[in-house]
Amino acid sequence: MITFSYILIIIGIILFFIVSNIKGPSIKLSKKTKEPKIAILIPARNESKVISNLIKSIKKQSYKIDSKDVYVIVESENDPTVKICNKNGISVIVRKHLDLKTKGYALDEAFKYLKKENKKYDLYFIFDADNILDKDYIKNMLVSYYEGYDIATGYRKSTNVNVNKCSVCSALVFTLINSVDNKEREKHNKQLTLSGTGYFMTYDVVKDFGGGFPFHGLTEDKELSLYAIVKNYSMHYNENAVFYDEQPTYMGTSMKQKARWIKGYFNAEKKFDKTFKSDLTNPRYLNEVIGVIPYLFMIFGLVIQMFYWLFTNIFLFLLFLFVVYLALATLTLYFLYLDADKLGINSHMIQVALLYNPIYLCSFIPSFLYSLIMKNTWEVIPHTGVSADKVKI
Repeated sequence: MITFSYILIIIGIILFFIVSNIKGPSIKLSKKTKEPKIAILIPARNESKVISNLIKSIKKQSYKIDSKDVYVIVESENDPTVKICNKNGISVIVRKHLDLKTKGYALDEAFKYLKKENKKYDLYFIFDADNILDKDYIKNMLVSYYEGYDIATGYRKSTNVNVNKCSVCSALVFTLINSVDNKEREKHNKQLTLSGTGYFMTYDVVKDFGGGFPFHGLTEDKELSLYAIVKNYSMHYNENAVFYDEQPTYMGTSMKQKARWIKGYFNAEKKFDKTFKSDLTNPRYLNEVIGVIPYLFMIFGLVIQMFYWLFTNIFLFLLFLFVVYLALATLTLYFLYLDADKLGINSHMIQVALLYNPIYLCSFIPSFLYSLIMKNTWEVIPHTGVSADKVKI
C-alpha cells in the first residue's frame, strides 16, 4: 500500500514538471488603431439586488460607454431588474427559452438577438450582475485590444473579501487562477483560463461562433478557454484592469460552486478531448490532455497514504495531517504575499486566511466527490449586493 501511494505521488510530481515546462508557440498580434464600438452583455436572472451597482460603475467609466450598448439579459419582463435598466437607459433582452438554464444559453440568446437586429460591435465584454468595475477598467482593457489580443481578462477583486473566512478564502482561489496560473501560462505562451466574467472577445471571435454563443455547459468560460486553444486565439491577462466580484460567505454555497466548477471542467475537457488527442505534437494540446492528472495522482497518493496510517499508526497519521496543513498554509502565505494588498485584505483577515485556507483548499476533495454524482444543472448563487460607494470605482 505504501509503495503504491508513493508511486502515484512520484508519477504526479514528474507529470507536474513536464506540464510546467511545456511551452506553446507564440501568436503574432495584429495591432489595432481604430477606436472600437463596444457592447457589454450581462446575464442577470433575478439580480435586482446587485445590478444597480454594476450599472453605476459602467456609467462612471473614464472611457464612456453608450447605455444603449449595455445589454442586460433577463428571464421575465416582470423581473424588477427591467425597471432598473429602463430607468438608466440600459437595453434589456428577455429570454425566450427558459428551459435552457445555464449562463451560456443566456449569452447564446443575446448574441442571436444582436445578429438578428444587425447590431455589430468590435468588442464584447461579458460581466456577471454582481460585478462592479473600477473607473478605469474599460480604459485599461482597451490597451489589450489595441495591442491585438482576441480575448483578454481583467484582475478580479472582491467586494466582500473581509466579511468572513469563506469570502476571503474564496477570493484567494482567483489568486491561484490568475496571479499564479494565468501569469505562468502567459510566460510559457499557453492559452489562459477564463474565470466566468470580466473579459472581452473581439468581433472576429464572435463571428467564428456563426451566430449565438456555442458553449452551454456548467462552465462556459472553460469551454471558451479550450475553444481558444483550438482556434489559436491570442489571450491576455490584464492585471491593470480591475473589477470586483461578490464571493460566497457560506461554506455550503462555496462547496456547491466548487462542485459545479469541477464537473464543468471535466465536461469541457471531454468535449474537446478528441481534438486535443488528435495532435499531441501541439504543445498546447498536450498541456490540456495532461491537464489536472498530475494533481489527481498526487492527491490520490496522499489520501491512500493518509488512510493507511489512520488504521496502522495514529502518530504518523496526525503527523501527516500536520505536514499537509503546514504545506497548504505556506502556499496560502505565498498567495497573500502576491495579492493581499491588491485584494484589500485587512490584517485580521490575513490571519484568518492563514489559519482557515488550508482547510478551505482541502474542501475541493469532497466537492470533487459530490461533482461525480451531481446533475448537470446550474444552481443559483444568491447575491446580497455591496454598495458601489464602498469600493473604489
